[in-house]
Amino acid sequence: MNSPMSNNPNHLLSIAETAKFLGVSEKTVRRKIAAEDLRASRVGAQWRIRPEDIEAYLARNGNNLSYRVH
Repeated sequence: MNSPMSNNPNHLLSIAETAKFLGVSEKTVRRKIAAEDLRASRVGAQWRIRPEDIEAYLARNGNNLSYRVH
């Protein structure tokens, strides 16, 4: 899977894009945000995740995930 970080580092990812990249459900991403495990910001009514926040999350929790990022 291509990393969304490699395409445009200024692009903010949606919950759906983040879930697809991480290989988890949108509900799981929302739970991670609510638990403050994954940083996200509100843009209007939508959550947006910075690529560097996904990288930080993976650095902290990568060994606990059941998928591989290619």
